[in-house]
Amino acid sequence: MDQTIRLLRPEEIDQLARFKDGIFGHARGFFARRHPDLMAMSPDCSLIMEENGQIIGHVGAYPMALRVGGDKVAGGVEFTCGGIGGVSTAPAARGRGVMSRLMKASIERMRERGWYLSVLWGDEQRYMNFGYRTAGLKYQLRVTRRSLDKAGITPSKTVEEVDASDGQVLAALGKFYPAIAYGVDRGRHLQKLRKYGVRTFVGEEGYLVSLKEMAGDLQITELVSPTGREAELIYGAMQLALAQAATVELAAVRTAETERLWRVANYWQIYPQGMFRIIDWPKLLMVLAPYLESRAAGLPPFVAVIGCRWEEDVERATVRWDGRKLEVSAGDMAASAGGGASPAGGQVVAVDLDNPHLTGLLLGGPLTREELPGPFARLLPVPVHIPQLDHV
Repeated sequence: MDQTIRLLRPEEIDQLARFKDGIFGHARGFFARRHPDLMAMSPDCSLIMEENGQIIGHVGAYPMALRVGGDKVAGGVEFTCGGIGGVSTAPAARGRGVMSRLMKASIERMRERGWYLSVLWGDEQRYMNFGYRTAGLKYQLRVTRRSLDKAGITPSKTVEEVDASDGQVLAALGKFYPAIAYGVDRGRHLQKLRKYGVRTFVGEEGYLVSLKEMAGDLQITELVSPTGREAELIYGAMQLALAQAATVELAAVRTAETERLWRVANYWQIYPQGMFRIIDWPKLLMVLAPYLESRAAGLPPFVAVIGCRWEEDVERATVRWDGRKLEVSAGDMAASAGGGASPAGGQVVAVDLDNPHLTGLLLGGPLTREELPGPFARLLPVPVHIPQLDHV
């Protein structure tokens, strides 16, 4: 049989949508309504396997611009993460390695495009075969009318629900985007706000996005208030939605925003961010270097040579901290310099770790089998945050 892996063509978008609707048992048009943002990106982001002119498999890899620290934190960075979604195989083609070939091709393509980290949401026992690991943490806080009243919060009088399909409304939201410190750069992903069932509320205090369409308690996936009046904004939106309570998801980082919301919450939980895979270890560390440098203040000088191992390959990166500046380079620079002590007289450590384990250490999460030696471990975890709105 003639099998080919290739990018989807623009004229095949509807065909792919029908294929995925059928594979997942959804009503016709489900993916087009629920994920218009992904459908619009499909020709550039969807790899399909074609057999005798028919689509028999699909894997989508979609870009999301992750902010770690943003403009609010010294050393804040932004980089592209590849979100895997729509993984599907025709029933008659299952058990023939279609998904494996498409996943491996998608990982290689993300590397070629300069996406150094990838994320997906699914079964770890299924995707760990491709190097993915559950990692990262997020908070979910719950506030009620009673908890807000007890904290002395009054509802915003300026909040209103807006139509996110209106281009002028989306443009007006732009003034709030710089306030996103940990999350996805919303300015580059406007179509997410147009997804089916998403409600957007805006006031002078900022804006919030809820994933629950019907009246009642809000499910807030994104909350931005440059003025620090998140609670007032939530209370105002709750009144409009006839809600008695609201859940709010946040990055698991101690910030002024999270502390304000902790004070008005009556309950909290911790969840994983998703399943991640390092795509290009040296380049990912280079992108993160400014943020890691901001965390290194006060640490003694050190050199850490860390290898990311997957199957037969190991990618190593060298991190040097001289007490003032942190530098990252590809390869084992300590070995090429003769090993021993660092130039600043600090500790030199070297370790190779499996990709999934290193991912868990980098982003945080469940307990791990071994720890990174030396001061470098104190720079971790890196707090990435992906709102549910951006799941693919």
